Amino acid sequence: MRSSPLLLASTILPWAPLAAAHAADSSRPNIVFILADDLGYMDIGANNPKTFYETPSIDRLAREGMRFTSGYAACPVCSPTRASIMTGKYPARLGITDWIRRGSGVHLALEEVTVAEALRGAGYTNFFAGKWHLGEGEFGPAAHGFAPDLRGAGEFYYPPETTPRREGDFKSSDRIADEAVRFIEANKDKRFFAYLPFLAVHVPIQARADLVEKYQRKLASSAPGAWGGQTNCAYAAMLEQMDSGIGRVLDALDRLNLAERTIVIFMSDNGGFDKVATSNLPLRGGKGHPYEGGIREPWIVRAPGMTRPDSVCDTPVTSTDFYPTILELAGLSPLPQQHVDGMSVVPLLKGQPLARGPLYWH
Repeated sequence: MRSSPLLLASTILPWAPLAAAHAADSSRPNIVFILADDLGYMDIGANNPKTFYETPSIDRLAREGMRFTSGYAACPVCSPTRASIMTGKYPARLGITDWIRRGSGVHLALEEVTVAEALRGAGYTNFFAGKWHLGEGEFGPAAHGFAPDLRGAGEFYYPPETTPRREGDFKSSDRIADEAVRFIEANKDKRFFAYLPFLAVHVPIQARADLVEKYQRKLASSAPGAWGGQTNCAYAAMLEQMDSGIGRVLDALDRLNLAERTIVIFMSDNGGFDKVATSNLPLRGGKGHPYEGGIREPWIVRAPGMTRPDSVCDTPVTSTDFYPTILELAGLSPLPQQHVDGMSVVPLLKGQPLARGPLYWH
């Protein structure tokens, strides 16, 4: 798919808070949005049965929901894609077209009405833990619909720490999962939106020694060239640690009888770090490049009662689509003046066709 320059004017429009009539009710689903960092399309077993890596929890989501084979990120680097998820707008419209560097003065504008704010206005209780990367201080997640007591600075924010640190949790995968499970347990009788932007599998590549040794043994016992370019044992271990955390969140939903009324979304913010951390072959390029390896992502939605288990959709979709899709799944009215570049993919989740125009990249 060819990338095209995108120069869009941005107009900030007034927004009134959603009416109190939108208070959460028993018909509204919970929503868990899981975002991986730098995870390539070919890194999960559901997309690549021959992968060296082991991702049973992510693969489980694919078996229980719909896997998109043409799911795209709005940008081949992190901050712009994260902004597109939160706003339903292309990165160029937001003025965020590269990853945000500390001290750069770039941030997600406070005037933007994020999907978290829209859900909070409809009575949802929101959760955040992990990598924000859309501005710090007054522009952190608390300014865009999440809890005001988050701790952190720069890119990373977490709830006040209430769970013991796990040894070897270099990328906070265990911490994010543990805090998410605690939140779900505490809010099982409410409608909630849990946003889990993991730090893994971004460099530096760090993982528990026992998991690294596991993959070293696996590689040593394999025929030469069996795994192509996917031979980084520490990367494999880091991915397994994140996948295990995702599994704990899914298990909590099952244990609390919430799975049937909880929508789970999974994707990555951009493609794998080609040749440095992983291999995206046969896709071209990787992180930082507007080729398939940089923008085509693992894209999975499990919507109980709507998505057919183990279903596959080939229709192109992109990260701006999440905002209007989530609103429709939650039974809320669209906010077309906000998510101007997104399109609800609910028809696709129901197995119906969806006609759309072209997708754009800056």
